[in-house]
Amino acid sequence: MFKFGLRSVLYVLMFLLAFTAGWVSFMPMSFVAQQIQSNQPDLHITSSHGTWWHGGLQGVSWQNHHNIELLWQLDLIDDFNLQAQVEVKHAALQASTTITTPVASLWQDTLPTLNVSSSLITVDIAQLAPFAPYPLPAINGEIKVFAEQLTLDLNALQQSHAKLPMIALEPPLRFSTTNVTVLNNLALGRFTGLVRHSNNPQGYHLSLNSVQDGSEPITVEGYSLLTNQQIKSDYKVSPNPRADHGLIKLLDLMGQKQANGSYRFNTVYSI
Repeated sequence: MFKFGLRSVLYVLMFLLAFTAGWVSFMPMSFVAQQIQSNQPDLHITSSHGTWWHGGLQGVSWQNHHNIELLWQLDLIDDFNLQAQVEVKHAALQASTTITTPVASLWQDTLPTLNVSSSLITVDIAQLAPFAPYPLPAINGEIKVFAEQLTLDLNALQQSHAKLPMIALEPPLRFSTTNVTVLNNLALGRFTGLVRHSNNPQGYHLSLNSVQDGSEPITVEGYSLLTNQQIKSDYKVSPNPRADHGLIKLLDLMGQKQANGSYRFNTVYSI
């Protein structure tokens, strides 16, 4: 009969632990993709590569979004935190971010809290038009959103009964655009702004300003306020004297012309 001492038991435990860690780390992504699709029948995955620790999914389709590519790399960092570097590629959106969460939170019954940093999202503005509360003219351009630091309490967001789940945006999300055009390539210019959390009333406050270098066709300044009850906007638009006549005509049709020659866009829409 074999006799195992304490040292032998420790060796066996270390072997089992190393084997389990290796098996989990190198679990093929194809196996993970099968499990995801079996639990999410409305999600379709064309192909996958790598392992769940460092891999990706290609040809992902979800609802009306098709041909999405997801790439990620997981790492264990100091203080037993799990860090994920994630990339999302799509015809309408390109995004990259770093997500960190304590390893211990993954074994709890509640959803984890995620610390999101260095996020960069590039979106085709034309893809945002269908989500506007009112019809927009054909609009083209690109918007880039940068988030320095963001904390997402997934458990609190899931339990929220409000129409608009609130996320504290401190520091705020910053964004900028490329040259924006409407209709028959009428140039509007470039813009910068930020989105921050609003406490009174509770919601999100978006401020927008045009990039002013003397050559922009219009100058814009104003804000939008999004709550769980309404969307409120108030913008002042001042055209450059050399602006295209078609752009002036568009402003006459859509804005409220002021005595000083500027235009005001002041709207409120209930949700």
